[in-house]
Amino acid sequence: MKLSIDYAYGVHPSRCFGLTLGLDILLPPKKCPLDCSWCPLGKTVDRTRTAKEQEVNLGKIVEELKELYEYIGTLARKVYVWGFGDPLLNRRISEAVKAVRAESQADKVIIHTSGLLLPQYYSSGLFEDVDEFVIPFEWASEIRLEFGWEPAVSITTFLEILSEFNRKYPGKLGLEITVFKFAGSLTPSTESLREIAKQARRVGAERVYLKTINRFVSEKIHSVNPRLISEYAEILEENGIKPVVCYGSVNFEPGIQKHGLIRLVYNHILRKPLSFRELRSIYGDNGVISAENLVTMKKAVKTAWEKEVYYRGVI
Repeated sequence: MKLSIDYAYGVHPSRCFGLTLGLDILLPPKKCPLDCSWCPLGKTVDRTRTAKEQEVNLGKIVEELKELYEYIGTLARKVYVWGFGDPLLNRRISEAVKAVRAESQADKVIIHTSGLLLPQYYSSGLFEDVDEFVIPFEWASEIRLEFGWEPAVSITTFLEILSEFNRKYPGKLGLEITVFKFAGSLTPSTESLREIAKQARRVGAERVYLKTINRFVSEKIHSVNPRLISEYAEILEENGIKPVVCYGSVNFEPGIQKHGLIRLVYNHILRKPLSFRELRSIYGDNGVISAENLVTMKKAVKTAWEKEVYYRGVI
């Protein structure tokens, strides 16, 4: 069986944003200016800061989102633009977002991006059509030296890009801090967190999301418990930042109830590995069967991580 790689995937239970539909306008291979060690997609294949005109089938995007809405109704009206890398690397992103908006397929559009390419889109009209840009912000401390920062870009330049964007488009910037253990060491450290808070104040962002890893990335990377996240939230508040704390599960009942789920499941776990429990919650028993069939077809791998079994799609 040949499985297509679609633009749309999900519905995904995001701890920060609730139920979202994913939209990937890059498609494989992974292209990004960064190589974040905690990214569920693994290593960046094409590490670049050069945005290019990449073909996007706008009609197919609309059709795929409509198909997902047929299954879930109005439960998820947020479209989360992210997939195989930084979506701003595709210069046609403005057209894709406009197509989604024109069809009234989203109450909210969120783009997850490195932030490094934001200045290239000031004259594109993109920012008017997007509600929020979410940007990893661990880089504002020495963590960047070990975990995938682009060494050709100074942290000063990065902060200036975000500050300028926030001045031009107030309320559209969200900073993301992911806390995890790498080879047993806490990342970022409490000292690094204070530096991150200082730089977040400098940028002036209204929203800072605080979370931990919640799905398999590698054997060296592990989540931290909610108590530690609460302690980190307190440190941020003491340093002038009131974070949005993202933890806990998102309920999705009754889930997608249909047969022939293998394509939907494949496209979902190709971007974000899902646990057995998540698969069953989102797609029901047929979703678990589909994931097992994908493993048999060598289109997915199954890994035990933190007392859960996770399914990750492979190309």
